[in-house]
Amino acid sequence: MAGTKLPNFTPVDRVTRLQCADGVVGNGASANPLSTITVNYTGALATTGEIFESSLDGGEPITLSLGQVIEGWAKGIPGMKVGGTRRLMIPAEMAYGPVGSCEKVSETDPTKCDKYSIPPNTPLVFDVTLINTQ
Repeated sequence: MAGTKLPNFTPVDRVTRLQCADGVVGNGASANPLSTITVNYTGALATTGEIFESSLDGGEPITLSLGQVIEGWAKGIPGMKVGGTRRLMIPAEMAYGPVGSCEKVSETDPTKCDKYSIPPNTPLVFDVTLINTQ
């Protein structure tokens, strides 16, 4: 999916605040800020809609702690119920901020990035399906 466009999404110039929209409200347990969650997700650049990463590419959901994720996930996932889907629109400062996420470090200067998977100051959009929460 990486490199393709996120379905049912119109790119935006900026995202000024965290926005959460449930596509499906689940009927299972609710995630809380201390939860360990199992999710399927697809992440895209909000400015272009281009997908940069998806758990669907590997065919397996991921399990992670909400204490170890970007702020937009840490604040946008709690309250979600197992079986639910949610779209998170995340401002850059609640994602990777002015640093971005480097895909390829410069061979000549390890303090520089030759290629970003997420450019600095880029707002993000994630489609998340909550499979489990503990």
